Amino acid sequence: MKIFSILLLFFILFSCGKKDKKVSPSKNSGFVFLSYGLPDISNRHIVESVDEKWNIRRIAVAGCVVTEELIDSVRTENNKTELALEQQYGKDWKNRYEEDLRNFQQKEIDIMDILISSEVFRQQLGKCKFPIDEIVKTVRQRGSSEIYNVDIFDPQNQDKICFKAEVDIRKRTVKII
Repeated sequence: MKIFSILLLFFILFSCGKKDKKVSPSKNSGFVFLSYGLPDISNRHIVESVDEKWNIRRIAVAGCVVTEELIDSVRTENNKTELALEQQYGKDWKNRYEEDLRNFQQKEIDIMDILISSEVFRQQLGKCKFPIDEIVKTVRQRGSSEIYNVDIFDPQNQDKICFKAEVDIRKRTVKII
């Protein structure tokens, strides 16, 4: 683990030495934010879902013990990422991103309401043999549409997907996929 951390720090420090380079990440790599310290896991699933929509990845480069050099290099790299996001989405990208975070939480409530009132969903849930109040799920928005993909996990084995559903919030429909 120490070797990996040293190599990552080495990479970050040397990649920060290039100045005045126009920031334009490839579509495949997306936008990357680096972090360190104890992660906030309270709303991790919401952030991950919104990050996927915005093509953002987050990489933890260190734990709680960091150097000033690491802090500076992370700040430099994250500033480049913010500049790239501004070039791609405009100066108000942060406000729109924060709004997506707030809206996603409400959408999850709407999705659950649609799911539990759907006969198709309840029949499929019955095949998994666990009660509706034990649902463990992940929700991902399909692009910028009002359609969401939902993975329903076995609450006893959260690595096992019982089934997948597609929820259209506008039409209030559920399709098992």
